[in-house]
Amino acid sequence: MHNFTNIHEIETELHIKFNENFTSIQNNILDIFNSINLKTDKYDTTNILVIHVIGLYYEYIKNYIKMEEWYLKAIDLKCGESMYNLAEYYCKNLEYDKCEKYYLLAIEHGNVYALNGLGFYYGYNKHDYKNMKKYLRMSADLNSPVAMYNLGYYYQIYEINYVEMKKWYWLAIKYDNKNNEGIYIDSLLNLAYYYKNITKEYDEMEKIYLMIFSVTNEYKYIFYLIRHYNFIEYNYKQFKKYVIIILNSNGLQYLKSTKKILNKFMFFNILKYVKNKNKNKNDNNSIDAEYDKIKNDKSIIKYINSLNKNIICECVICYENNKQIEFANCTHSICVKCCVKIKTHICPLCRMNI
Repeated sequence: MHNFTNIHEIETELHIKFNENFTSIQNNILDIFNSINLKTDKYDTTNILVIHVIGLYYEYIKNYIKMEEWYLKAIDLKCGESMYNLAEYYCKNLEYDKCEKYYLLAIEHGNVYALNGLGFYYGYNKHDYKNMKKYLRMSADLNSPVAMYNLGYYYQIYEINYVEMKKWYWLAIKYDNKNNEGIYIDSLLNLAYYYKNITKEYDEMEKIYLMIFSVTNEYKYIFYLIRHYNFIEYNYKQFKKYVIIILNSNGLQYLKSTKKILNKFMFFNILKYVKNKNKNKNDNNSIDAEYDKIKNDKSIIKYINSLNKNIICECVICYENNKQIEFANCTHSICVKCCVKIKTHICPLCRMNI
């Protein structure tokens, strides 16, 4: 038996949104979805909304024969929601003639989502991109964030019109600003990809990832910036900034992932920096544990001793001259002769920006 306590839980589980018409049968909806063996004769099966919800319930429990039966009953009473849901079901099951039929019926009965669904159907199943754009635009003009996102994707992939692409992605973000339909994040991610890989506008890319982080509080988006500044731009200042955000936060589950893209000495130095900065805080146990673990590594002990004693060792590139130049960002050091040969601003050992 299910244990839904309110309509919102059902909407979240099914990734749907009941419109205001369903407010009058909220108790019926909860009772139906909390049923083990649904007894349909308990309900007013002359009510078009009740009939639709029964079909929706059977779809949820994957009884597709019963689902189809009850959706068709609702369709006989001109239920646009049932027409749309049945069209989606037929499309997933490759029954394209029925899929198109019920999308068109749903559109006739004012279902905005059916416009978007039909546009997708024409594009992905019939490769009819003219009608794809037509129906997506019709749905977008009715303020559907899903259609706006799909229209942005259409311009990105099929027409490669980045001006229109950006316009529709930003409109989708505007109309789904609470991420109710999941479109806000998807639109931002596609824009981040555009700024990163197409135009190389890394400042814009950074703003986008920070927008996503502000909504989701998921540290993987900060981690994307860490990887970018380490491997793409070699911007150590920005790189260190975001590593420290990770290490200073509840995003410590990314500690090991962060560790993978740092050389051991840089990771040690950043841990040491964060540990000292937060030494008066009580919630620094994870940092302390990781720091204590790495400081006992043999190579780190040797590194610390060399710093403390100012030991001069042979150059790790030519193995002839004594080390005389240390790079500030990564702490690697090589001899003057080898340093002169470097033609880029990248450390030859770790590829960090110097």
